[in-house]
Formats: sequence, C-alpha cells, structure tokens
Amino acid sequence: MLQFGRWGILVGLLILVATDATHAAIVGLQRVATGLSAPIFVTHAPGDRTRLFIGQRGGSIRILNLTTGSLETTPFLSIPNVDQAGEGGLRGIEFHPDYATNGKFYVNVTIDNGGQVFQGATSPFSTHIRQYTVSANPNIANTTPTEILSFIQPQDNHNAGWIGFSPNNGLLYIPTGDGGGGGDTGSGHTPGTGNAQDITDNLLGKILRIDVDVDEFPGDANRNYAIPVGNPYR
Repeated sequence: MLQFGRWGILVGLLILVATDATHAAIVGLQRVATGLSAPIFVTHAPGDRTRLFIGQRGGSIRILNLTTGSLETTPFLSIPNVDQAGEGGLRGIEFHPDYATNGKFYVNVTIDNGGQVFQGATSPFSTHIRQYTVSANPNIANTTPTEILSFIQPQDNHNAGWIGFSPNNGLLYIPTGDGGGGGDTGSGHTPGTGNAQDITDNLLGKILRIDVDVDEFPGDANRNYAIPVGNPYR
C-alpha cells in the first residue's frame, strides 16, 4: 500500500473529478517517475515544493526533482539491514517541522533482531523509529542515525508505519500496530485483552506520542525522547 505524506499525490496517478452531476468524471494516468522499487511512501519537506521524497520498502529514499521531472541519481538515504519479511520494511518518513533549520527527519523501519522473544512469540524483527539529518548536500542525508525508540514485533504483519508531527503541539505520533497474527490474539499477544487493550508497558496496538526535542533518558543511547505530561505511560 502506498501511503501519502503532506501531499495527496500518488506517483504516476492523477485523478480529476467533476464538481457537479452535469459533467462526467475525468480520470487519467500520468507517469511521473520510473526506476523505483516497491515505493511505499511519498512526502515532501516543510516549505519545499520542488522535491518529492519517495520511500522504498527496501530502505532507500529517492528524490524526485519536480522541476526537471527526474529522479536524483543518488538516493537521499539507503538504510542497511532492513527486514522486509511479511509487511516489514521502510514503513514511514516524516520531516521535523523545523527541518529547514535543523535538518532532522525520522523514519519508521523494521530491522532483524535475531529472533528475540515477546509474549512467548519468536519475533521476526523490531520496529525502529530513527532520526537522521541531512548533510551539507541537500539531496544527501548523513547515514548515521540517532535511535529514538524501538519495540519488538511478535509477528511480521500489522506493523502500521505512518508517523507524523502534530501541527498543534509539535509532538511526534507513532501508530504501532497490534503485533500481527489475527484478532490481536494468540502467541505474542496479551492473553484476555490483546496488546491493544494492555495499558501496562505494552507499546503495541497504540498511537504513541513523544517529544523528540527533549531527551528524558540521557543514560540510554536507545531512547532519545521525552514523554509528554498526560501520556498514560511514564
């Protein structure tokens, strides 16, 4: 499934619908990019209407130059060791609201974890929310990430993927999916309630809300965020 960022634009698809019943709907296709592999997400950076950033499931982010109509030859970012089993892979991209000044952006991606166990299930991978920064070249990102948070997925489906900043409070929202399988039941799911209704320390089946501009866990290199006041978990 191809997801959309700030623009409701699908690479290669243009739909125009008439506003009244006296005119027929106009539906047309226009190819705007070729040479992509499993594109799954399209977005743009804040204030930048000249480039589309296209996330590919295998972990590569490509830039479509809207002025020239061509893909930049070098990927914006290529994330190594992405696990594409089931519904895994690069799932989402989001730019910091202040990207123009701080160059930060975020990805939601699944990475093999060596078969860790969660709720009795052997995991295929973990979901990672990572922060990257753009380099001095605006079309190339630095390859070393900052780990924001991660959590184990018990199955390889129902991983969600979209992430986004709220325009109202500047917090990053992260849907997590219920961990997979079917009906939020079985191995890897909290007995009796499922992961979604488990409000202990279970992050699956939730929409997480975090502050990426503050580090509440300075002693933990794998947790670089703060939990806003009012969140159910602390």
